[in-house]
Amino acid sequence: MALLRPALLAPLSVILLITLLLTGGCGDTLKGSEEDLTPLATLKVQLSAPTEPFELPPEGSLRLSVIWVKPHTPDAWCSLALTSALGLPSAPQGPPSASGEAEPMGEPRPPLTPELTALALERCRDPLGVAPSLVGPSVAVSSRQVREGAPVELPFMHLPSAEVLFGTPDSRVGYATVVLFEDLNGDEALTIGEAGRVGRRRGGPDRDQEPQEPDRLYGASWLSLAEPHTRLVYQEGRSAEGFFYPTIACPERPQGLSLLESNAMLSDLLSLFSPEAPPPSEGSDICVLSTLSAPLSLTPQPASPRLQELACEPLEDEGEEPPEREPDEGLEMTCLSATELVAVDPEAVCKGVALWRLVGCPLNEVSCEAPEWDMRTNVPTWWPCDQEGLEGLESSEEEVSDE
Repeated sequence: MALLRPALLAPLSVILLITLLLTGGCGDTLKGSEEDLTPLATLKVQLSAPTEPFELPPEGSLRLSVIWVKPHTPDAWCSLALTSALGLPSAPQGPPSASGEAEPMGEPRPPLTPELTALALERCRDPLGVAPSLVGPSVAVSSRQVREGAPVELPFMHLPSAEVLFGTPDSRVGYATVVLFEDLNGDEALTIGEAGRVGRRRGGPDRDQEPQEPDRLYGASWLSLAEPHTRLVYQEGRSAEGFFYPTIACPERPQGLSLLESNAMLSDLLSLFSPEAPPPSEGSDICVLSTLSAPLSLTPQPASPRLQELACEPLEDEGEEPPEREPDEGLEMTCLSATELVAVDPEAVCKGVALWRLVGCPLNEVSCEAPEWDMRTNVPTWWPCDQEGLEGLESSEEEVSDE
């Protein structure tokens, strides 16, 4: 057999060395691959036994995780519906007149009918609910721990990402909710879903790709500002108040990770936005801060659409042109006027209310002098709203132009 040339010995030696390192020599594991990292912090979660028994998902699919939140921007029509329901001005206010009162700018929207109010309550997300941004670490939870109410430890190996922190360079804060979820895709991480857009977006394809389905939630420590809750806090720099999920009567937040228990009611939050609202409640238990040495209490509950909102990104629809093609038969469409309708997919796991407008005016106006788009002379053939009202709008504009 021919001998190997010396020039080939070096490469072969390197390959042999790499092979030995990867295989660990005589069957040993590769050094440095063990999970020997020390957690930066550990959150203790005390599960409470459910108040009423319900069917749990299959064993091995339940996990505990955190969701870092971002500012919540309600869908356009849902925001307008809430404004109307609260009795706030539905048209932008101009400078004060001679009488001292602000004059409305643009044409205000009519008040909601009982049918539209019911639609908003059923299809719109909680406007004071929290919106998901990024998920944090997760750990497995057994069915026994849920049924009996056992403690669970959730370690943190990393600090939260800068993209979930809000404020100024010398004062930034991030908030998170702790959730119990069913890992439907088995990836050992919480999957956040998104509401799908129905039809064509301006400048986009006829249909977006299928939205991502979220994992199913079975409990959360924080769903809405309008309810008592406990949130995880990460503070950098000084503690300053702001409107990023505001708090009431809270002491100085400590640096790093901590827990914030809020017992404020909706009336307390309204005092932040209206001088006419009653002052916030008094008491030492309105806002309580504690370190991670104290456990966070979490009560499992049956899956529900209300709870599922927390695992879905808001649609953040701002109003757009209707699609040229006729939408799917399963879509629910409700006319607001001759030029506007709202569309929802009742089968979607993640809620989303799309606002389609024939005229691209500011959201709080039904007509304007210089719309971004105008389809009143090229109405889609499938448009279901009152055409007589639409013809009246067109004729009135022609009279103005003739003058």
